[in-house]
Amino acid sequence: MAVLMLFVITVFTVTVGAVEYYQNTHIFSPVTQLKLAAMKKIDVHEHFRAGGNINYYLAAMEINTIEKMVLIPTDWPPSNPKYKEHLAELLRIKAQYPDKFMVFATAWNKDPQAASIIEKAIQGGAEGIKFIDWLSSTKYPDEAGPVNSSNMYKVYRVAEKYEVPILMHIDFLKKPDWKEQFERVASDFPKVTFILAHYCRSASGKTPNLELCAQTLDKFSNVYTDISMGGGLNRYMAYFDKDSKLFRDFIIRYQDRILWGADVILDGAPYKGQEKNAQWIFKRMLADHLIHQSLVYREPLYPENKTIHRGLNLPEEVLKKIYWENPKRILKLNK
Repeated sequence: MAVLMLFVITVFTVTVGAVEYYQNTHIFSPVTQLKLAAMKKIDVHEHFRAGGNINYYLAAMEINTIEKMVLIPTDWPPSNPKYKEHLAELLRIKAQYPDKFMVFATAWNKDPQAASIIEKAIQGGAEGIKFIDWLSSTKYPDEAGPVNSSNMYKVYRVAEKYEVPILMHIDFLKKPDWKEQFERVASDFPKVTFILAHYCRSASGKTPNLELCAQTLDKFSNVYTDISMGGGLNRYMAYFDKDSKLFRDFIIRYQDRILWGADVILDGAPYKGQEKNAQWIFKRMLADHLIHQSLVYREPLYPENKTIHRGLNLPEEVLKKIYWENPKRILKLNK
């Protein structure tokens, strides 16, 4: 009962905050605000680590009209030192809320047992696979082996066997050889669904090159991308302020191949001095929605900042695909 009351109070608090932020942070007519706020969503990219409070996600899902969320146990650095602990907690949470969450299992690309670890997790309830290894870390340069290593091919065979998707961080911009390696994998496993995070990481530096992602999407019908921004939100905001048309055109061009997630890491730790509670998660997700849905907006995480930013102002039919129709189809939630 105490947990239920906490959840109800949290949802009420966030709901009050939602009204305030929708009124004060962006320029929409009341009718448009209500229409976009009520749009159903499937969130394909959120992190959860042991120590986080799942009620914060549940409350944020309620006010953001997110009907299902993919949770990922990836740790950092890429060798994922605590991923087994996080995965065990996530599988417990999924058993408690089977209609709310999907869990993607993870391992380390160089672990000889990676494939068996992943397979055991799928047999235990995981419904997908996630690898963060090719994020391109200067601090941990040796933790990412080849995308097409023999060890990873065992993992791809597990995905093929169980017909589950793989969400991957592969930096196309900084590591062209990883792009080449991945395309060999996509060619060798045409029945596996690959989701490349963050515009295929083709916008990870000072100047984005979305054509790198476009080339791969054009070549392989089994490859998709998500437009999550995560901790790179400020970098993406700067991109959009400079050239929102570049990203808007890309999303419209590939509107049937794109998914959305906010890429929050819920682990019980603060973010830049702010507690990552339900209110914070709501505002972080709201930042994504404002960017996607608005012509101009203000950053909801820092309301004292009155800077007006440029959004992508995506058409409503495109938003429906990204938020709902695409993930429902790609994750096979129609069954």
